[in-house]
Amino acid sequence: MGSYNPLVWQFPGQNQWVRTNRGGPVEASVGPVRARLRVTAEYQPGNGGVITTVDDTGKQAAAQGIPVPFRVTHEVVVYPQRPWFHARFASIRNTGDRPLQLNGYFFYLDSSIGGSTQGDAVAAPDVPNYYGGGDRAWRDQQVGAVFGAEPWSGSDLEVRFFADEGGMQHPDARRELRPPVVVQPGDTYAEPDAPWLTVYGASAEGAPWQLVQLQLEAWAQVAVEVGKVERR
Repeated sequence: MGSYNPLVWQFPGQNQWVRTNRGGPVEASVGPVRARLRVTAEYQPGNGGVITTVDDTGKQAAAQGIPVPFRVTHEVVVYPQRPWFHARFASIRNTGDRPLQLNGYFFYLDSSIGGSTQGDAVAAPDVPNYYGGGDRAWRDQQVGAVFGAEPWSGSDLEVRFFADEGGMQHPDARRELRPPVVVQPGDTYAEPDAPWLTVYGASAEGAPWQLVQLQLEAWAQVAVEVGKVERR
């Protein structure tokens, strides 16, 4: 269906959107209902992965300044036999020797539906709403599948997928930080209550995403009350 990258929006003299380019440790907690993962990845300069502002022709601006290296952790929750998983930002550590101006963070979802990007396009405007909000998903009509993301109700996450004039995908599922956060060398910025995003894949026909949305909305109304049990 595609890939997931915890891209980081920083400002080392210009806006730069920086992909992680090296894997890290994965902590897993597996229970009877779900698996909870803490996935860490990092960016090291010199291995590419830097996106700059794109002009009207799809050409990126020349990079000005080198991104600050970092290590970022996302939390991922997976349920068995479900066509989706939940994800949220956990923390970022500045592993460089300069301050890191963090403008925001992304859940970057490049598509590869059916094994390639050929035929993958924004799932709008000809796709009904039950395919995941139209511009919040990629769709390959030939393969008959969609790959997208939905923010949880009430979240300040912004999700919009588009392709520029040069054909480059921009799967923008992000949270912008206002004002930006400055992370000093060796320090860590964390969000214990970061908003959740649902990432999904589904058949474009016969498995409407609306059913999954309704299920998630029902789960959001569930309240868990823990009380004391008196033994006799």
